[in-house]
Amino acid sequence: MRLDTMKRHTLLLAALVWCPFAMADVRLKVTTVPSLPEIREATAIIEETRALAMRQTRDSWESELLRAAERSFAQAVSAPVGPLLGMATTHTNDGDVLVAQWEPGAAASAGVLGISMWDTPDYSWFMLKCDPVELESYSSTQVILKKLLKWPLPLPEPLVLVGSYGLGNSGTFFAAAASLPHLERGLEYRLFAVRSSAGSYVLLKLGKGLFLLNYPEGGVYVPERFPPLRQVIATWPKEAVFAEVGKIWAKSSAYATNNVRDKILILQAAQSGFSDSDLRSLMLPANVPGDVAWSQRASAVMDALIKTQQVDKYHDVIEEVTLQIGSREDSGEFAAKVVFDALRMAATGDYSSLALKCVAKCIYVDAPLRYLVDRGATESVYSQLDRAIVPQNSEWLRRQALDKIRERIGKARLAR
Repeated sequence: MRLDTMKRHTLLLAALVWCPFAMADVRLKVTTVPSLPEIREATAIIEETRALAMRQTRDSWESELLRAAERSFAQAVSAPVGPLLGMATTHTNDGDVLVAQWEPGAAASAGVLGISMWDTPDYSWFMLKCDPVELESYSSTQVILKKLLKWPLPLPEPLVLVGSYGLGNSGTFFAAAASLPHLERGLEYRLFAVRSSAGSYVLLKLGKGLFLLNYPEGGVYVPERFPPLRQVIATWPKEAVFAEVGKIWAKSSAYATNNVRDKILILQAAQSGFSDSDLRSLMLPANVPGDVAWSQRASAVMDALIKTQQVDKYHDVIEEVTLQIGSREDSGEFAAKVVFDALRMAATGDYSSLALKCVAKCIYVDAPLRYLVDRGATESVYSQLDRAIVPQNSEWLRRQALDKIRERIGKARLAR
């Protein structure tokens, strides 16, 4: 890192420590326009939040999600929430929603009158009710935004928000968004400012992909949250659970590529035991919406088999489906890798035969070669791998596997 860059980072860190409203890595690029279209979703959420009767949390699950939401707020807003006024749950067509209200706390000194949240399975809406004076002009709106906003992810690049300020006196008067990579994974950032009969608000609409690590499993990208899906399906027969697997792929790409719902369903089904045909249908599903969904499905199945200690029970089926996955262009590089990683780290059986077949037949060969680096141990495996031809950029891995296999063979001979 250059010295001048290090100095800037040091000064920024000092500013964040000593100033509660220091602007952390956020830049605004705003143009003025006569007016903006109404963001009806934002105004509807404000009204619905105000209409709900708030209460205290009823169980540990609600408390855990509420803490996760507070952690997420702290990543996106420089001022922490004040004391909790209450929370509620409600249901929409997109799933179960957690709603909460807090006192403004330290943000009051910046002109914030109240803080609310509308937490859906795929978005966090944070609503800051502000003193109208703080939002009465283009310049004053920029000032309060620069005081409050910060970049939710610890990345070196600043968060750049590009948007428009409407010169009208009511409705939506500010809208901006960040252009982030991996939008399909839920990395979304949108910002609005609204004047209504309920007051003046700054609203953040943030994709849950920004906050995945804050939430417990089942807290994001799962529509059924109150009660949690795991509790709902605990007494379902396996057939009913299987009927739900894959339905989430019809929703947004963020649901499909995070695949949490299917992971919960598949683990529940695994506790009843899979037939061979069950496992084939799970590992080789139809209409998979992309290579990320392929790898997520493979991960969900292997994770369920590991947790229920059933990996080696399905040795032959795993070999069959892994070769099919590894030979498909649409499954991408990582679906078969997920399987080999699981076998390498958790299986007690020997899958060297599968690895050798995949080296010969699969599109990507690094994953089976890494399996052989860690687990290959016989003269037969050594001999077959010695004759194998792999892409040039994987040759070093083949040689490493040969060295490791030869080392294990030598140790086995000495131990006799």
